[in-house]
Amino acid sequence: MKGDKLQHGNQHWVSRQAQSLRDAQRRVEGKDRLDSDSAIELAVHQLNDVFGESDALIATSYRYGVIGYFADHVIFMPGFALFSCSKAGMAVAIRAGATDRSRIVNWPAGSEETFSLGAEDAVRTDLDSWAVCIENLAAPIDGLPSTFDISIVSAIPIEDETSFVAAFGVALSDALQGFVDEDLDISDNTIASAFEPAVGFQAAPVYVTAVRGTLADMFALVDSEKCELVNFDVVGEMAVGYIQIPGQPGLDASFVEKRRRDAGACLLRIQERRPSLPSLAHLYHKDLQNIEKSLPRKLRYAVNYLVKENQRVQRAVTAARKGDWQLFGALLFMSNSALTSDWGLQSKGGAFISEMVKEKTTEGLVGARISGDGRHVYVLGQPFSVPVQMDDIRKSYKDHFGTQPRTELL
Repeated sequence: MKGDKLQHGNQHWVSRQAQSLRDAQRRVEGKDRLDSDSAIELAVHQLNDVFGESDALIATSYRYGVIGYFADHVIFMPGFALFSCSKAGMAVAIRAGATDRSRIVNWPAGSEETFSLGAEDAVRTDLDSWAVCIENLAAPIDGLPSTFDISIVSAIPIEDETSFVAAFGVALSDALQGFVDEDLDISDNTIASAFEPAVGFQAAPVYVTAVRGTLADMFALVDSEKCELVNFDVVGEMAVGYIQIPGQPGLDASFVEKRRRDAGACLLRIQERRPSLPSLAHLYHKDLQNIEKSLPRKLRYAVNYLVKENQRVQRAVTAARKGDWQLFGALLFMSNSALTSDWGLQSKGGAFISEMVKEKTTEGLVGARISGDGRHVYVLGQPFSVPVQMDDIRKSYKDHFGTQPRTELL
């Protein structure tokens, strides 16, 4: 009888394992994800279904999101950032409005907003991030319709704010081109300016540059100062998971502004001794010991974190090119530690997930990247390991904190 129970239990375990592998394969192959054509088709259908049929021209665009491995430090200084192209993207369908106010609908949330392009709405703070982008991008352009009906279909998590808004800004600028004859040539900086009302501070245009230029299945090194990008191949196939941290607030504007101010003060102090230094990005790890001695203690954290993070980008590029994912993962963990201990970001959930991923590096995971606002974590690893291990992390997180994070495969 005991043997029968053991055999039955083992069969049940094998069945569960097989189901997990089947689920992992389906998720890795993207069978639960809309492709670009299907997303555009759904966006057009949603536009007509929610706002009614119309003979007006419908302009569409689709853009993939990006995954920033080492990117958020360039909000505070010009430097280098490292991205890969996400498999999750966003479709936008837009037509001239049929009413005196613009209307927007978002899938899968199903939320609807109405707003007008003009000064009376420009100071509103309750508009969602996509509506703010429209206000910033469309209002200054001559020759556009006075109102729009807009449909968004996005697989990019809206909580992944920088990627979501950058993808929307680029897709929107592409679609707006369909309403005017001349080349709009909307710059990365112009699109990035739409971030400020959405995220509470002026973001660097590096995410926009990455969305515009990062090729599928490739990594991209971005020079944020020049808004230039170089794509490169990596050795080995990696999958990326997304874990949203429940209840984690976004960055407070005062947090960002203090660190911007301190980074600027560091540069000015250093330039007193090295007038030819154009930015902190031109410093190296070997320079830090002497430079830190010349700075007040309260400023040393800024130059220490920013210079080391920028140097980690170069090492990560070399590791990815060679397929040295063990080193790449180690650099991610080092970055997470510096983000919380040196830079002062508070994210208990992010730190917990990062440690769990570190413990699972023998089970196919490579590393974890806590976002610059602490609201989510990217998990990098072998394609068949990431979905299964994220399920385990989600359960462990709930056991520890009492809330269950949302996970997705990007």
